[in-house]
Amino acid sequence: SSDLATLLALLPQRYPASSLIDESLYEQGKSRLSVGDVSGAEQLFTRFLRERAHSPFAPKVALQLALTYYGESRLDDAVKAYERVVRNYPQSSEAKSALQDLKSISIQLNRVDSYSRLVKEAGVAEQLSPTELDSLAYLAAEGVVARGANAEGIEALESYIKSYPRGAFLDKATYSQALLKYQSRQFCCSEVNLCRCFIDRKSVV
Repeated sequence: SSDLATLLALLPQRYPASSLIDESLYEQGKSRLSVGDVSGAEQLFTRFLRERAHSPFAPKVALQLALTYYGESRLDDAVKAYERVVRNYPQSSEAKSALQDLKSISIQLNRVDSYSRLVKEAGVAEQLSPTELDSLAYLAAEGVVARGANAEGIEALESYIKSYPRGAFLDKATYSQALLKYQSRQFCCSEVNLCRCFIDRKSVV
């Protein structure tokens, strides 16, 4: 409630040396969100991380800021905030939560390679298996196709095909790309794609 937000805002002023200040600031930010003051919450969380980066509550605040951006559909800001959680607090439970959300966003934005690099650089979890990377990359490409822009879909599928020439979804990607090229009246290119399906299948066998 607004009364709770007001009370929490007064605590740091009245008891500046209290060990509960960090927690009260975190709760103050959440309280602002609950009353719709998103901008105020974002400012509070951002200031907290700038001034209290080593606080035990910093991982919680950093994750809450990322979630706030995500809830506002500010995906680029959310990605940066989630990445900060992972890089700055890699052993925290918040880093694991951030990775889960980042995985979903990486598929949505077709940024699986960036997600993979982050996992490897931060060492926050078991390395992603080639099979999982293959699957994520294909899902990301098909996500671009589903948005209905043929040129971007063709490009995304081509990126998958080049990155995973022996991928589990190679035939599906090649066939999907052929259909998009046909719809775009690239008839010769479409025929080449269909031939690749059969040639690649024979070479694998």
